[in-house]
Amino acid sequence: MFNMGNIQQIYSPEDKEKWLPEDATLWRYVPLKTLFFYLSGKIFVPSLAKLQQADPFEGTFRFDTKDFEAGLKTVCADRFNEVQKWIRKELWTPGERTFNEKNPIFATGTDSARYFEFLSRTRYAWCWFQFDLESDAMWKIYGKEGVAIATTIEKLSAALKATNYDFEFGKMCYYHRHGRFSDAEKQQFVLRPQFLKRIEYIHEQEVRFTTCAPESENGGLLLNDVKPETWIKQIRLWPTLTSQEEDSIVNAVANKLPGVPCQKSDLLQPHGKAMSQMFEDLRTFAAVKSELHWKCCEDGVPSLLKNL
Repeated sequence: MFNMGNIQQIYSPEDKEKWLPEDATLWRYVPLKTLFFYLSGKIFVPSLAKLQQADPFEGTFRFDTKDFEAGLKTVCADRFNEVQKWIRKELWTPGERTFNEKNPIFATGTDSARYFEFLSRTRYAWCWFQFDLESDAMWKIYGKEGVAIATTIEKLSAALKATNYDFEFGKMCYYHRHGRFSDAEKQQFVLRPQFLKRIEYIHEQEVRFTTCAPESENGGLLLNDVKPETWIKQIRLWPTLTSQEEDSIVNAVANKLPGVPCQKSDLLQPHGKAMSQMFEDLRTFAAVKSELHWKCCEDGVPSLLKNL
């Protein structure tokens, strides 16, 4: 086990394709209410079991049972028998115990199934999108009418380290459901299904920070007193907000995070912010003109039809 508050990347610097430098940009697309939850100094990290509600293949076992046993023996070393006995005593059901005593050939399969169920209840994952720029797809899937929060590996690692929880992090390994894993991948992920994802999700370019803790009744781990100024680098707002909506949110955020950039995303502004502002001013002017004509009865609508 790591010391409390240790943050460790699962890949080595030699793996240039997977290794994440400290200045790598991460994005999280969330509803507006989640932003203000973060601004209050709280973070909710869902369990794998919670994530399975959206993706039933989340954190499931992808290897042969012999790979599971070999991986467990490698990790546990001379305590393997002790761990195996605990799994069979605490995680097996009475029916499974009776069946496997008569059919010991199936015991390892039961070990792996119950172990990964236990893992799904005691492993927690905070999911991020890794790219230098915003993503239109991620806005539409996770951030609709919400916000995109940017941070870096360095900032997020420092903030999580202060919680006194141990965290592992790394890029997800995307696999084809009909494909096979290399020996190196088996060694890397046989006991880490929380870093595996089906190839259908590769557009998410996900990076995960995972930790372990006792099973939670609410399906997640609540981290308190995580100062938002230590990890939030910038905030982008839903691209189609009006200027008034943008100003309201920016002012609210400024009270909590003075100096942290917060503005509407320009993802859908092909003409640049200045040109887009001009178009919005024209729309506002047209609306005011229409209302003035209404009140002055210059729009041709009979005044009697305007009485309540």
